Amino acid sequence: MYSLSTSVWKKAQRTYHKVLHAYNSILYRDCLDVEMKEALFEKMQHHRQKMHEGA
Repeated sequence: MYSLSTSVWKKAQRTYHKVLHAYNSILYRDCLDVEMKEALFEKMQHHRQKMHEGA
């Protein structure tokens, strides 16, 4: 039972980071402000790292 809930939790985390990476990617592509673009890029990198962390 523990391993089932752990695997479900990891899948939920991966999905969460996947969605936020896609969202930040769209914002990054459409952003014109340089400072905001840098912040969005850092967020994208963070979510990309977390997506592939458990793989």
